[in-house]
Amino acid sequence: MESHVKVGVIDLGSNSTKVLLSSVSKDGDVQKIREKSFSCRLINLETIEDGRIAKKNREDLFQILSDLLKVCEEEGAQYVTIVATEAMRKAPNSKLLADEIQSSFSHPLHILSGNEEAALIAEGLLHDPQLSGCESFQAFDLGGGSLELIQMQDRRPTLNKSLPLGVLSMSNQLTSGNQFPLLGKDIESLREVVCNEVKNCGFILDPGIPLIGLGGAIFFIRKILSRCRPFDFNKCQEVEFSEISDLFEHSSRLSMKERLAEYPELPVDRGDVFPIACLIIEEMMKVLSKSFLLHSQYNLRYGVASRLGRGEWAR
Repeated sequence: MESHVKVGVIDLGSNSTKVLLSSVSKDGDVQKIREKSFSCRLINLETIEDGRIAKKNREDLFQILSDLLKVCEEEGAQYVTIVATEAMRKAPNSKLLADEIQSSFSHPLHILSGNEEAALIAEGLLHDPQLSGCESFQAFDLGGGSLELIQMQDRRPTLNKSLPLGVLSMSNQLTSGNQFPLLGKDIESLREVVCNEVKNCGFILDPGIPLIGLGGAIFFIRKILSRCRPFDFNKCQEVEFSEISDLFEHSSRLSMKERLAEYPELPVDRGDVFPIACLIIEEMMKVLSKSFLLHSQYNLRYGVASRLGRGEWAR
């Protein structure tokens, strides 16, 4: 058996499609070779109610899949897998799309359940060097369709939960139709939903347990903050509760045009929901009594890559 194999993991998220190319040892250690991400919303505020993935979104996705599979081939990936999360879980036409992907690319689409997604995120986090000495921690991954929560004790997951608190899902609840500034009643309503869901999820309420944040929203929050901070983006993964709170207060008062001008780090398809992402994270941290979080990029794709390399994932 080879000591290392090259694997490619393509992840079809609600807001973007990404690939991780890595070298994986026979015991599952993952070393990143290359990562690439494309904006590709499978759902938007017009289609989220029905959940169906529209023809234009499918066409965009197929072009991106073609490009990412070429990247995998160029890098010499021996095994490639395609996974999908909340948007595909809920889409009435997900089977049609899975059949089209199999027919066009000769790769099956693995649509993960919420618990499977959270478990794979937990496995991915164990590869993060900043957590190597951390026996217990709590983590979340905020996506477009859902919020995954993970609790680790003695480096084993004791809780994996998927909550319907994705940024696009929550934006759909705005009575103002996602217009800004946000209405006070919308802010209070969203806070109440997040508060109730997180309070009842089963997390241990201990402010001393580190909180780890994953997902595009945290990445762009750090990008914005690094412009104002005296240190490099790559040298500080810590984000304070007060910083997220301030970002929500300021960004929620701006129009879309003003927001993109104020925060040039935000792409258009993040700018429209950025205040909602800040609100969700802020309210969750408030419920859990966390004064800061640590950003990790060792996500679902690392968990899948580890299993794929160990031969514990369909090849």
